[in-house]
Amino acid sequence: MQLTFRTWILFLTLAGHGLAPLPAPGEERPRSTVSLDETAAMRPSSARLAVWTDRLGYFRRDLIQVFLTMDPMDDATIYSEFTYLENLESGERMYLPRKLTDWQLQDTMVDVGGRGPLVFGEHPIAALPPTRIWSGFVSEPGLWQFVAEIRSPDGTEVVKTAFAKFIVSASIPAVLGGGGKPTEIATDTTWTRDRMYALRHQVFVNAGATLTIEPGTLVLGSGPSAAIVVEQG
Repeated sequence: MQLTFRTWILFLTLAGHGLAPLPAPGEERPRSTVSLDETAAMRPSSARLAVWTDRLGYFRRDLIQVFLTMDPMDDATIYSEFTYLENLESGERMYLPRKLTDWQLQDTMVDVGGRGPLVFGEHPIAALPPTRIWSGFVSEPGLWQFVAEIRSPDGTEVVKTAFAKFIVSASIPAVLGGGGKPTEIATDTTWTRDRMYALRHQVFVNAGATLTIEPGTLVLGSGPSAAIVVEQG
């Protein structure tokens, strides 16, 4: 995006919880995984579920912790449950049988009890207080998400989904405004989504310069002076 006027803009946390990255020009917007078929057999569920990570972005050697909470909200319908890690760029999924004890992700499709197709577990949703369901490392840089799904008993229809998006960077965050001094951008600059950017003080985009922030880039602000200021002209 070209910023050619003086203003204050909010920090972009496109890889954050529940915030989908904006599509790049020519790319199709991500579609919901929830079935919109009016002939779907399953009714919408009143159950509530939320999944989150302890941070929005990680260096590839950082430990990632994932948490989940569920509340059936008096929904006694029989469902199957799935939890998986997904690479948002390749679509690759690794399933987590979270009711087992080893926390090992699996390449094949299994439900939370470790059961495969044709033998998926069928049960009402059980209340789950905020609980850590996985702790580990993701070595491949990129955009990722952990997903918790409630599906039909046979696993073919998604009834409700919760997800937590995060970024894994190949390098440590680029720190701007460190030491309490502002940073000036005087030439055309691109912030890429394969790296995190940490703002500690004001960042000025000088007149005539263009700051391009790729979709999916994680920009973190810390402190009352952390801001991007775009000069007019």
